[in-house]
Amino acid sequence: MLDETPMADRLFEDVVELLYRENRFMRGSLVVGDRLADPNRIDAPVLSVVQPECSIAPPRSILPIHALTLRTDNRVLWYEGDTGVALQHVGMLIGHNAHQYLWPEIFQWIIAHDRNRGQ
Repeated sequence: MLDETPMADRLFEDVVELLYRENRFMRGSLVVGDRLADPNRIDAPVLSVVQPECSIAPPRSILPIHALTLRTDNRVLWYEGDTGVALQHVGMLIGHNAHQYLWPEIFQWIIAHDRNRGQ
């Protein structure tokens, strides 16, 4: 028995067509509901975890967002992979090095950017 819920067909089609093939978000032409989703209007810090050799989400697909947002406190964390993890693109979630080195940095960044901290 699988412990995951499959993505709805329509959502999958939209993700593939609009985000992957047409790259509408990064081009500033993605409409969600009745609003334009424009990366140039993002006013929230962006944290990206990037694996240099990943072919599923390569750095050239991830890094450009950092130059487009309104914020200067964006951060990129580089994940170099883990021995023994067969699917390296999920290694940042399950790998030993990810748990030991990457996740503490992610949590520190989130805490540092928590607007509600101390309330």
